[in-house]
Amino acid sequence: MENSEFPGGELLQMAERFAGDEAVTQLTTDIWRDERLAQRAIEDMPGLLEERGIKTPDGLGVLPWGPGPTIGMPGPDWQPFEIRLTRCRTVWIRGEDGKLRAETFCMGIQIVPNQIPGGPRG
Repeated sequence: MENSEFPGGELLQMAERFAGDEAVTQLTTDIWRDERLAQRAIEDMPGLLEERGIKTPDGLGVLPWGPGPTIGMPGPDWQPFEIRLTRCRTVWIRGEDGKLRAETFCMGIQIVPNQIPGGPRG
């Protein structure tokens, strides 16, 4: 099935093109490499995009993605699609009981359709 054959498919195609834009991929790489920039993305993603000269296409939003969100069943913030540009690292942490446990940390961005306030998904 082509992306354009389901509702919102054209928007998904636009999001895929946006995700492949050189400025967007460079910003994502910079967020992966610089913790301070990652924190700025969490605090003010729109300002960071504007500073980098990145215009988000109408109908799309760019959200920081990092500690917290998990993949699972859709919740009230469900999106019809998400494009995640992330880098994850797994580290081993020794607990107070002396046993090792793996922890995975991810940082990056998500490209999602804008939600309509009070709309069918709002």
